[in-house]
Amino acid sequence: MENKMVRVPFDVEMAKKITNGEVNGNIVTRNGRNARVICFDAHSDDNIVALIEDEKGVEYPKSYVLDGMTLLTGECDCDLMLEIPEYMTFKDGDIATIGWKSDNGEFCEWITILKSVEADEINILTKDYVTVCLKCDKENYFPIDFDCTSDGAKWIRKPTEPEKQKLIDALKESKEPKAKECLEMLGIEVNPKCEFRPKDWVLCYSDGWNLCQFSHTKFRDIDNKLMYVTVGGIAYDQCIPYNEQTAHLLGTTYNWEE
Repeated sequence: MENKMVRVPFDVEMAKKITNGEVNGNIVTRNGRNARVICFDAHSDDNIVALIEDEKGVEYPKSYVLDGMTLLTGECDCDLMLEIPEYMTFKDGDIATIGWKSDNGEFCEWITILKSVEADEINILTKDYVTVCLKCDKENYFPIDFDCTSDGAKWIRKPTEPEKQKLIDALKESKEPKAKECLEMLGIEVNPKCEFRPKDWVLCYSDGWNLCQFSHTKFRDIDNKLMYVTVGGIAYDQCIPYNEQTAHLLGTTYNWEE
Protein backbone atom coordinates (compact mmCIF):
# COMPACT_ATOMS: atom_id res chain seq x y z
CA MET A 1 0.00 0.00 0.00
CA GLU A 2 1.28 3.44 -0.92
CA ASN A 3 1.33 5.23 2.40
CA LYS A 4 1.98 8.95 2.26
CA MET A 5 2.97 10.34 5.65
CA VAL A 6 1.77 13.76 6.76
CA ARG A 7 2.81 15.88 9.71
CA VAL A 8 0.09 16.84 12.20
CA PRO A 9 -0.01 18.55 15.63
CA PHE A 10 1.03 16.49 18.62
CA ASP A 11 -1.66 14.40 20.34
CA VAL A 12 -0.61 12.52 23.44
CA GLU A 13 -2.97 9.55 22.97
CA MET A 14 -1.88 9.04 19.37
CA ALA A 15 1.76 9.43 20.46
CA LYS A 16 1.27 6.63 22.98
CA LYS A 17 -0.12 4.36 20.25
CA ILE A 18 2.84 5.14 17.99
CA THR A 19 5.30 4.46 20.82
CA ASN A 20 3.58 1.15 21.63
CA GLY A 21 3.57 0.09 17.97
CA GLU A 22 -0.24 0.07 17.77
CA VAL A 23 -0.32 2.42 14.76
CA ASN A 24 2.17 3.37 12.08
CA GLY A 25 3.79 6.76 12.64
CA ASN A 26 6.70 8.78 13.95
CA ILE A 27 7.25 11.33 16.69
CA VAL A 28 9.41 14.22 15.50
CA THR A 29 10.20 17.79 16.44
CA ARG A 30 8.75 20.77 14.62
CA ASN A 31 12.02 21.12 12.66
CA GLY A 32 12.01 17.42 11.71
CA ARG A 33 14.37 15.77 14.18
CA ASN A 34 13.55 12.26 15.42
CA ALA A 35 12.15 12.08 18.94
CA ARG A 36 11.99 8.96 21.13
CA VAL A 37 9.58 9.29 24.07
CA ILE A 38 10.87 7.70 27.25
CA CYS A 39 7.82 8.35 29.41
CA PHE A 40 4.49 10.18 29.43
CA ASP A 41 4.06 10.39 33.22
CA ALA A 42 7.13 12.06 34.69
CA HIS A 43 6.56 13.37 38.22
CA SER A 44 6.99 17.02 37.29
CA ASP A 45 5.19 19.87 35.56
CA ASP A 46 6.57 18.53 32.27
CA ASN A 47 5.06 15.03 32.04
CA ILE A 48 6.73 13.90 28.80
CA VAL A 49 10.43 13.07 28.57
CA ALA A 50 11.88 12.41 25.11
CA LEU A 51 15.29 11.83 23.58
CA ILE A 52 15.87 14.19 20.63
CA GLU A 53 18.32 13.21 17.91
CA ASP A 54 20.68 15.92 16.68
CA GLU A 55 22.31 16.22 13.25
CA LYS A 56 25.11 13.85 14.31
CA GLY A 57 22.71 11.16 15.52
CA VAL A 58 23.42 11.90 19.18
CA GLU A 59 20.37 11.91 21.47
CA TYR A 60 19.79 14.40 24.28
CA PRO A 61 16.87 14.49 26.76
CA LYS A 62 14.16 17.14 26.72
CA SER A 63 10.94 17.48 28.69
CA TYR A 64 7.50 18.58 27.43
CA VAL A 65 4.02 19.31 28.67
CA LEU A 66 1.21 17.03 27.45
CA ASP A 67 0.50 19.07 24.32
CA GLY A 68 4.11 18.56 23.16
CA MET A 69 5.15 22.18 23.69
CA THR A 70 8.30 23.40 25.41
CA LEU A 71 7.55 27.12 25.80
CA LEU A 72 4.53 28.83 27.31
CA THR A 73 5.07 31.86 25.07
CA GLY A 74 4.62 30.16 21.69
CA GLU A 75 5.96 27.67 19.17
CA CYS A 76 9.53 26.39 19.18
CA ASP A 77 11.58 24.32 16.70
CA CYS A 78 11.92 21.54 19.26
CA ASP A 79 8.16 21.18 19.96
CA LEU A 80 6.83 17.69 19.32
CA MET A 81 4.80 16.80 16.21
CA LEU A 82 3.45 13.54 14.78
CA GLU A 83 3.92 11.96 11.35
CA ILE A 84 1.05 9.60 10.52
CA PRO A 85 -0.34 7.97 7.36
CA GLU A 86 -2.48 10.41 5.40
CA TYR A 87 -5.52 8.12 5.53
CA MET A 88 -5.64 8.64 9.32
CA THR A 89 -6.27 12.37 8.82
CA PHE A 90 -9.53 11.79 6.90
CA LYS A 91 -12.81 11.84 8.78
CA ASP A 92 -16.52 11.38 8.16
CA GLY A 93 -17.77 13.73 5.44
CA ASP A 94 -14.33 14.48 3.94
CA ILE A 95 -13.77 14.31 0.19
CA ALA A 96 -10.92 12.02 -0.86
CA THR A 97 -9.40 10.69 -4.07
CA ILE A 98 -8.67 6.96 -3.92
CA GLY A 99 -7.11 4.58 -6.41
CA TRP A 100 -5.28 1.40 -7.32
CA LYS A 101 -3.00 0.10 -10.03
CA SER A 102 -2.37 -3.60 -10.61
CA ASP A 103 0.90 -5.24 -11.62
CA ASN A 104 -0.37 -5.70 -15.19
CA GLY A 105 -1.21 -2.01 -15.54
CA GLU A 106 -4.94 -1.97 -14.82
CA PHE A 107 -5.78 1.37 -13.23
CA CYS A 108 -8.70 2.96 -11.45
CA GLU A 109 -9.07 6.19 -9.48
CA TRP A 110 -12.23 7.58 -7.96
CA ILE A 111 -13.40 10.46 -5.77
CA THR A 112 -15.62 9.92 -2.77
CA ILE A 113 -17.32 11.45 0.24
CA LEU A 114 -16.12 9.27 3.09
CA LYS A 115 -18.14 7.67 5.86
CA SER A 116 -15.10 5.93 7.34
CA VAL A 117 -11.58 4.88 6.39
CA GLU A 118 -9.11 2.37 7.78
CA ALA A 119 -6.25 0.33 6.37
CA ASP A 120 -4.50 -2.99 6.70
CA GLU A 121 -0.97 -3.76 5.52
CA ILE A 122 -2.12 -4.10 1.90
CA ASN A 123 -5.31 -2.17 1.20
CA ILE A 124 -7.26 0.91 2.24
CA LEU A 125 -10.81 0.12 3.34
CA THR A 126 -13.55 2.74 3.04
CA LYS A 127 -17.27 3.16 3.41
CA ASP A 128 -18.60 5.99 1.26
CA TYR A 129 -21.68 8.18 0.96
CA VAL A 130 -21.03 8.48 -2.77
CA THR A 131 -18.29 7.49 -5.20
CA VAL A 132 -17.65 8.91 -8.67
CA CYS A 133 -15.16 7.38 -11.10
CA LEU A 134 -12.35 9.67 -12.33
CA LYS A 135 -10.23 7.31 -14.46
CA CYS A 136 -10.77 3.63 -15.05
CA ASP A 137 -10.30 0.74 -17.45
CA LYS A 138 -13.54 0.20 -19.37
CA GLU A 139 -14.30 -3.21 -17.89
CA ASN A 140 -14.25 -1.73 -14.37
CA TYR A 141 -16.05 1.50 -15.21
CA PHE A 142 -18.71 2.89 -12.88
CA PRO A 143 -20.03 6.46 -13.22
CA ILE A 144 -21.59 7.09 -9.77
CA ASP A 145 -22.49 4.88 -6.82
CA PHE A 146 -24.16 5.59 -3.48
CA ASP A 147 -23.65 3.92 -0.08
CA CYS A 148 -20.77 1.83 -1.38
CA THR A 149 -17.74 0.09 0.10
CA SER A 150 -14.20 -0.15 -1.24
CA ASP A 151 -11.69 -2.67 0.04
CA GLY A 152 -8.98 -2.71 -2.62
CA ALA A 153 -7.54 0.80 -2.79
CA LYS A 154 -3.78 1.30 -2.69
CA TRP A 155 -3.62 5.05 -2.04
CA ILE A 156 -5.71 7.93 -0.73
CA ARG A 157 -5.01 11.64 -1.09
CA LYS A 158 -6.55 15.11 -1.00
CA PRO A 159 -8.49 15.78 -4.23
CA THR A 160 -7.68 18.50 -6.72
CA GLU A 161 -10.23 21.23 -7.46
CA PRO A 162 -11.13 19.75 -10.91
CA GLU A 163 -11.72 16.38 -9.24
CA LYS A 164 -14.00 18.00 -6.65
CA GLN A 165 -15.90 19.71 -9.45
CA LYS A 166 -16.42 16.40 -11.25
CA LEU A 167 -17.95 14.98 -8.07
CA ILE A 168 -20.21 18.03 -7.68
CA ASP A 169 -21.28 17.93 -11.34
CA ALA A 170 -22.11 14.22 -11.12
CA LEU A 171 -24.22 14.81 -8.00
CA LYS A 172 -26.08 17.70 -9.62
CA GLU A 173 -26.86 15.57 -12.68
CA SER A 174 -27.95 12.49 -10.73
CA LYS A 175 -31.67 11.76 -10.26
CA GLU A 176 -30.94 9.66 -7.17
CA PRO A 177 -32.51 11.37 -4.09
CA LYS A 178 -29.32 10.74 -2.11
CA ALA A 179 -27.45 13.04 -4.50
CA LYS A 180 -29.23 16.03 -2.98
CA GLU A 181 -28.25 14.88 0.52
CA CYS A 182 -24.61 14.64 -0.55
CA LEU A 183 -24.68 18.13 -2.06
CA GLU A 184 -26.15 19.49 1.16
CA MET A 185 -23.31 17.79 3.08
CA LEU A 186 -20.91 19.80 0.91
CA GLY A 187 -22.80 23.01 1.66
CA ILE A 188 -24.04 23.36 -1.93
CA GLU A 189 -27.51 24.77 -2.47
CA VAL A 190 -29.53 22.58 -4.79
CA ASN A 191 -31.61 24.56 -7.27
CA PRO A 192 -34.64 22.81 -8.75
CA LYS A 193 -34.21 21.89 -12.40
CA CYS A 194 -36.34 23.61 -14.98
CA GLU A 195 -39.12 21.52 -16.46
CA PHE A 196 -39.14 22.15 -20.19
CA ARG A 197 -41.98 21.30 -22.56
CA PRO A 198 -41.58 20.43 -26.25
CA LYS A 199 -41.11 23.55 -28.42
CA ASP A 200 -40.26 25.78 -25.42
CA TRP A 201 -37.70 28.44 -26.35
CA VAL A 202 -34.46 27.79 -24.48
CA LEU A 203 -30.80 28.82 -24.48
CA CYS A 204 -28.33 25.96 -24.97
CA TYR A 205 -24.57 26.28 -24.60
CA SER A 206 -22.01 25.28 -27.22
CA ASP A 207 -19.17 27.81 -27.65
CA GLY A 208 -21.74 30.35 -26.49
CA TRP A 209 -25.45 30.57 -25.75
CA ASN A 210 -27.68 29.62 -28.69
CA LEU A 211 -31.44 30.09 -29.10
CA CYS A 212 -33.13 26.70 -29.59
CA GLN A 213 -36.46 24.93 -29.19
CA PHE A 214 -36.55 22.18 -26.62
CA SER A 215 -37.52 18.64 -27.68
CA HIS A 216 -36.68 16.10 -24.95
CA THR A 217 -33.97 14.87 -22.57
CA LYS A 218 -31.85 11.74 -22.73
CA PHE A 219 -28.91 10.22 -20.89
CA ARG A 220 -25.62 9.92 -22.79
CA ASP A 221 -24.50 6.29 -23.06
CA ILE A 222 -20.82 6.84 -22.28
CA ASP A 223 -21.22 8.46 -18.84
CA ASN A 224 -24.99 8.58 -18.09
CA LYS A 225 -24.90 12.39 -18.28
CA LEU A 226 -28.25 14.16 -18.76
CA MET A 227 -28.44 15.85 -22.16
CA TYR A 228 -30.99 18.33 -23.54
CA VAL A 229 -32.10 17.52 -27.10
CA THR A 230 -33.44 20.36 -29.23
CA VAL A 231 -35.75 20.36 -32.24
CA GLY A 232 -33.50 19.10 -35.02
CA GLY A 233 -31.79 16.48 -32.84
CA ILE A 234 -28.78 18.38 -31.45
CA ALA A 235 -28.01 17.50 -27.81
CA TYR A 236 -26.51 19.93 -25.29
CA ASP A 237 -25.35 19.47 -21.71
CA GLN A 238 -26.45 22.96 -20.60
CA CYS A 239 -29.95 24.31 -21.12
CA ILE A 240 -31.77 27.22 -19.46
CA PRO A 241 -35.10 28.98 -20.16
CA TYR A 242 -35.13 31.84 -22.66
CA ASN A 243 -36.90 34.76 -20.99
CA GLU A 244 -36.42 38.41 -20.02
CA GLN A 245 -33.91 37.45 -17.32
CA THR A 246 -31.73 35.34 -19.65
CA ALA A 247 -32.15 37.10 -23.03
CA HIS A 248 -28.93 39.11 -22.51
CA LEU A 249 -26.91 35.85 -22.61
CA LEU A 250 -27.79 35.10 -26.25
CA GLY A 251 -24.61 34.96 -28.33
CA THR A 252 -22.32 35.37 -25.28
CA THR A 253 -20.15 32.99 -23.26
CA TYR A 254 -21.20 34.43 -19.90
CA ASN A 255 -21.88 32.18 -16.91
CA TRP A 256 -25.65 32.08 -16.54
CA GLU A 257 -25.35 32.08 -12.73
CA GLU A 258 -23.51 35.41 -12.61
